[in-house]
Amino acid sequence: MGTGGDRRFRNLYLLLNDPVIRSGVVSSAAERYGYAEDQVRVRLYVGRFAAPVKHTHEPAIRAWASTQIVGGGPIEVYGLPDVIQVVRKVAGSKTYRDNPVLVTMKVLDAAGLLANTDTSGVTAD
Repeated sequence: MGTGGDRRFRNLYLLLNDPVIRSGVVSSAAERYGYAEDQVRVRLYVGRFAAPVKHTHEPAIRAWASTQIVGGGPIEVYGLPDVIQVVRKVAGSKTYRDNPVLVTMKVLDAAGLLANTDTSGVTAD
């Protein structure tokens, strides 16, 4: 959120924390791909939130991101469980996709090597 650690560490997250950089990225993306700036969404994909046992960082980051209006809305935050649910749903589709990750997921699922996860309410957009 741009408030902790030393300056060098905070600089790793300038895309999220510096409004001038965020605005420039949104403008460039809109121009490059032919969208209006209010159609561009910024997403933060998190492999692992800090403090996973205490669960203090994830709610704070999600709350902060919801207040940061960039492009067409707030910064969207997706954790690893969110990504896994969408991948599982897409891999479960009967439609063929030439993607090694999805093929691997299909093979593991067919072999019964994947744990069940609830994918209700998750859409693959």
